[in-house]
Amino acid sequence: MDIKVSVILPSLNVAAYIRECLDSVVSQTLQEIEIICVDAGSTDGTLEILQEYKRRDSRVWLVHSEVRSYGKQVNEGLLRARGKYIAIVDTDDYIAEEMYQELYVIAEEHHLDYVKGDFDTFYTLKGGGRVRESKKTFSLGVSLYGKILAPYDHLDIYGEDYSIWKGIYRKSFLDQYRIRLNESPGAAFQDAGFLLQTLCLAQRAMYVEKSFYRYRLNREGASTYQKTVVQFIFQEYDRLLDEGIFSAEMDVRIWKHLYFKLALSFQVEYDKVLRAEQYRIESPYLWDYYLWFQKKIQDAMEEGRLTFADFTKYHRFEIQLLLKSAQSYADYRYVTDCLMKEPVEQLMKRIGSEPVVIFGCGKYGKELCVTLDTQGAKIAAFCDNNAMLWETEYGGIKILNPAKCCKKYKDAIYLVASRFYGEEIQVQLTHLGIKDKNIIKCSL
Repeated sequence: MDIKVSVILPSLNVAAYIRECLDSVVSQTLQEIEIICVDAGSTDGTLEILQEYKRRDSRVWLVHSEVRSYGKQVNEGLLRARGKYIAIVDTDDYIAEEMYQELYVIAEEHHLDYVKGDFDTFYTLKGGGRVRESKKTFSLGVSLYGKILAPYDHLDIYGEDYSIWKGIYRKSFLDQYRIRLNESPGAAFQDAGFLLQTLCLAQRAMYVEKSFYRYRLNREGASTYQKTVVQFIFQEYDRLLDEGIFSAEMDVRIWKHLYFKLALSFQVEYDKVLRAEQYRIESPYLWDYYLWFQKKIQDAMEEGRLTFADFTKYHRFEIQLLLKSAQSYADYRYVTDCLMKEPVEQLMKRIGSEPVVIFGCGKYGKELCVTLDTQGAKIAAFCDNNAMLWETEYGGIKILNPAKCCKKYKDAIYLVASRFYGEEIQVQLTHLGIKDKNIIKCSL
């Protein structure tokens, strides 16, 4: 069989998720694929599931990695891959069945180094239902979809493309530049070097405005929620910037993009650990890596490889503050976090243990649903004035006719999730028999 795409699946103790992942890969409409499963010593039943799929499908290969390193596992897959293109799927996620068929045709037609689509995140509610949100690579103001481009010509790509798993890569391109993942321990940020090398070195790339990949949120034990995540960023970017992976004579645009990506990535993960460490800047999970980051970015500024003008106004302010003083930034982040948390905490106090109905199943209502679920609220139903939505579900939660809902859940707390019609909905609920004290107009 002429293998068109080699799909690499690195795994470690993902028995709860891997069947869905494997099912989505083996059922691809593109049949000419090989599936290289690289397990790093799972003990929860993952290995047995992989062996089962290997017996059932001759396209499935099983490789055992002696090292618990996401980077090492993917590299082991790359070493064995025989396909014209390479794909990587995290084994707690899954993909659309037409993903590789459509991307392969596009890559071949345009002779691309890589092609990527969009993706959806999905969050599993406590009741078992799922809510999905589409994630676009580019904002409305940037029109780069469907174009053959060299990524280093477009700073927007470095800010918006932050994943390796939503596309396919020409294997000869990866081999030509010896593009591989960092083999440091763990499973966080070893892919950053791979991502940045492909962005900096690809001459012909394309982004497709269609979502193929399904990325799982709120997975218990995910590596990006660990306190060591800032250390992982340090390891990855220190390797990229100081170990000769990129030539010192490299195009100044590429250096700018590397430091731009470092600044954005570091701040996001620094914030997570800062919160986990109760805003203590001297934490061993933060301080040394902060000093390294501060020097790297300041040196890049002095050398003209990065300027504050490269950032949006919002990011410019926060990064300037972070570089100036870790303590001032921690104080600022504490205040902004408190301002964000206070309305949620106040809302949960008002709700208490009562069942909740969310009136409005638009974007705001859906966001409110996830926020309340993380806080342990009991969401009984949605209701909406759009008759097209009645008796359908969102995340496994029924969407009801307001009159029917108010009759069924007369004593529930009704949260009005509408930015423009809140007053009218409050009047409507009152006329339907809901007490004023049970109606809350949300403004989270």
